[in-house]
Amino acid sequence: MTSSPSFRPTSSKSVLRSTAARLPWLMAAGLSVPAQALDAVPADDDATIEEILVIGQRTNRDLTTPEVTVERAATELDDILRVSPSITIGGGTPSNQRLYVRGIEGSNLNITVDGVRQSQNLFQHRGGLMRLDPFLLKRVALSTGAVGADKGTGALGGAVEMETVDAQDLLDPRRRVGALAKGGFQSATSAEQVSVAGFGELAEGLGLVLYASRLDAGRYRAGDGDRIPNAASEDASYFGKLSLLDQAGHSLRLSVEHHENEGLYPWGAGDLPPDFYQDFYDKGQKGGGPMRQELKRTHYALRYGYDPASPLADVDLSAYASRNHLENLDWDRGYKTENYGVTLKNTARFDVGATGHELTMGFDYLNDEAKSRAPRKGQPQPLNVAGTTENIGLFMQERMQWGIVGLSAGFRYEDFKADYGTATARGTAVAPNASADVEVLPGLTLFGGYGQSVRGASTIPVGWLVHITEDVTLDGDNLDPERAKTIDAGARFERDGVFTRHGRLEVKASYFRTRLSNVISFTGGRGGSAITRFFNEDGAYRSKGFEASARWSNKRFETRLGYLQADLEDPEGRPVNVLRRLGSAIGDRYLWDSRVEILPELVAGYTLTAVGDLDDLPAGDPVKDGYMVHDVRLSWRPSPLPGLSITLAANNLFDKRYTDHTTLTAGGFEGLPELGRDFRVIAQFRY
Repeated sequence: MTSSPSFRPTSSKSVLRSTAARLPWLMAAGLSVPAQALDAVPADDDATIEEILVIGQRTNRDLTTPEVTVERAATELDDILRVSPSITIGGGTPSNQRLYVRGIEGSNLNITVDGVRQSQNLFQHRGGLMRLDPFLLKRVALSTGAVGADKGTGALGGAVEMETVDAQDLLDPRRRVGALAKGGFQSATSAEQVSVAGFGELAEGLGLVLYASRLDAGRYRAGDGDRIPNAASEDASYFGKLSLLDQAGHSLRLSVEHHENEGLYPWGAGDLPPDFYQDFYDKGQKGGGPMRQELKRTHYALRYGYDPASPLADVDLSAYASRNHLENLDWDRGYKTENYGVTLKNTARFDVGATGHELTMGFDYLNDEAKSRAPRKGQPQPLNVAGTTENIGLFMQERMQWGIVGLSAGFRYEDFKADYGTATARGTAVAPNASADVEVLPGLTLFGGYGQSVRGASTIPVGWLVHITEDVTLDGDNLDPERAKTIDAGARFERDGVFTRHGRLEVKASYFRTRLSNVISFTGGRGGSAITRFFNEDGAYRSKGFEASARWSNKRFETRLGYLQADLEDPEGRPVNVLRRLGSAIGDRYLWDSRVEILPELVAGYTLTAVGDLDDLPAGDPVKDGYMVHDVRLSWRPSPLPGLSITLAANNLFDKRYTDHTTLTAGGFEGLPELGRDFRVIAQFRY
């Protein structure tokens, strides 16, 4: 068995830092001469990654066209999000995945697809991170730091906005109709995927896309060759979207997306190994045992835009309805959420003297209803319990540019209500934000910001609602909203003509600190125990650290470096390992991702992920080992067969066995490992 070199001889952190220190010099040395040749042939614009500056903050927007999806051999969100140092996804298998941004867990982010909000956790974390075929995504926008008021409610740790493709994005400009067929295989999971799509322009500006995909995966193979049990799954995705664009300033998009997942998974925190649940088995309990589960999700989305000639009007209206349902097919238990919401906003652009302004004002509304059906101890029949969360938000965000100075300020007003069994918490809150940047030298900008976000409901899984007693109490007869206070400060540098005529260099470094206070917690719940009380925790959790990134690109080559250091502390200032539905500490994380167009029809890529040991943990918790993983890929689009793309990839090339630091550990048991060496073949034909 081949493995990567040992990553922890004496001090893995020093090894990592040494490696990271050399990478820019290696990159520069490797590019100084060949880069001149790389400038000769233009690259496919669809395969680039855009960086869009929003005044007062940096938002990364990743363009993920079908070509890029095939090029990266992507079958899960993790495959396209891994290029951002801010994002980590652990859990071993897709059914167990948890997303973290700068150490904050996804339950505390505002994650949307076409405006549809991420669902509440159904059982443990299931249903929280949306299983979504990356083929469907046109854009992923990540907002960190002091996020704007127009990023939605509950963005305690930031926001992730995803947008799906339109038929117009897929169509060859020379044709009115098109079709796509794709097939793929993954060795680590013995997975087979088949996808088909049809798209066309029904009338001038009116496009329709229909898509279906099937993915069957077996038990996966870890880095040492072990097959991990209870990980096989069957996934089916369906998508349809009608897009009416460029109608005298008007646009209208209607979409429906449906996903089904079925498998034999542990009925518990699935990212803990089977040995952890042996105590349950020995006592004759069912908790944690493998059970047949079915997860279904359906989203309906509407988006209307009006952008007339007047700069004072840029209207955006979005509305959605969604249903998320988890059923335990071996046990009489079922959990579901039914959600709907609407957002209306307008952005006015105008000048006042020497200053340029962008003023966004609007409101949003959401209604989330959760339903739980499950046995409760001492009760002869299964109980059916429902709870509703409502939130009305009013927001305003002003962004101003005055020469080399950019200023941004705004606020959100929240009116919320949340049910906890027979008790209800309600209230109002205001969340302000302000940020500034100044270009101190040509291309060099200093920035800083402070922002608050609030949420009126807890992250209790829907499955635990049945354990709330009828006489449940709220401390003080009400609950304060959870509140995040974030500061973010740093510098960025951008310059064209670096190394080559078409070379572009972008560098950014920032310090961040997020303080999470009034965290809503409860007594009981685990193992089916009664929940008798909800309360706001005293003090605040703190996530803090440093993030840096560098990107150099020209017409045929792109390389990027990334670094993240994120620590999590409890209200007493003690280090935290992993807290479910809150956050996780992460060892120093380094990324190196590169792409080169060897020939117009041949593209190669390489990704290095290196993570240092994590030893700043609660007393008694074992050190989490660091690791280094290499991914390589080669994508070919043969010119004699236009529309055909074939990608060969080897993820975790040296078959390293490792566990992501955000994966749960408990009772001295390490969480599930990630996939071992994974050879992938994907072929796509697009007409």
